[in-house]
Amino acid sequence: MINYFENIVDEVKINFFKNVENPINLALSSRSWARIAEDPLGPSFIDVAVCQDLFARKVIISRYFIQRLLMHFGSNLPISVFTYLLEIGFKQLAKEMPLKGNDMELFHFLSAGPHVINYAPGMLRKNLKNIEELILVHMFIPFPPRPKLQLDLNSDPHIHQPPIPEEYPPKDGFENNRQLNVIARAILIHPDLVNLWKEIGYSDICNDVNDLVMQGALLILFPPTPASDWNCPTVSIVIARLKELIKLGFQLKYIVIVDALHMFEHRLDEIGDILWDAF
Repeated sequence: MINYFENIVDEVKINFFKNVENPINLALSSRSWARIAEDPLGPSFIDVAVCQDLFARKVIISRYFIQRLLMHFGSNLPISVFTYLLEIGFKQLAKEMPLKGNDMELFHFLSAGPHVINYAPGMLRKNLKNIEELILVHMFIPFPPRPKLQLDLNSDPHIHQPPIPEEYPPKDGFENNRQLNVIARAILIHPDLVNLWKEIGYSDICNDVNDLVMQGALLILFPPTPASDWNCPTVSIVIARLKELIKLGFQLKYIVIVDALHMFEHRLDEIGDILWDAF
């Protein structure tokens, strides 16, 4: 059956991909389907009619989205779509549109991204009003994570593979892992940011940065290079931290546990029992 679908022309494949309920299954089936899936927001998928339908469904358009359009993302779109999105964006955002801005970099600055984690909480709290304005007023939402495609169906999906180099700013409709780490770090410092994003309709926030947040929480509890005054957390402390995040909507997925064991494989004699009991 897969071989039959391999012979379908790309135009038909695109229509399949646009309408199937679980397109990721197609993307994982072969390299040719993965190629179709690589740029779901590209010119093959978006036209003005699709945009109109999305806006009719009250899709969120943020200042950051328009900024990304003006960087590189819009360069792959048909000119009719590009101009339509800009027109809608300027109408909705009115005077709130710094053309040369980058709200991701602004969020990175406001959330104390350039500073070490020990000093970041105080600096983030100092900028909290500005962060709230960025999210609630300017509708700042990161782009979704780039899909992790497992192209070899015979390989173990849990075997770690070298990361694919990412350009910045991205030219596709996704967010780089580095920028998503900025979001995850801010959530770990101030978890209530999740509720702000949910308030404006960004219900996928936990799913989009789930693994980064859960792994980040463990790295803060068990830093790779512990300070001289570091005390190993107890099982109850680890469980309490994980429960706090789970209550917000994050999940302790199997892949998170596997990745944690990889991260701490050289320290399992020291913290292995704590991790197992907490998981």
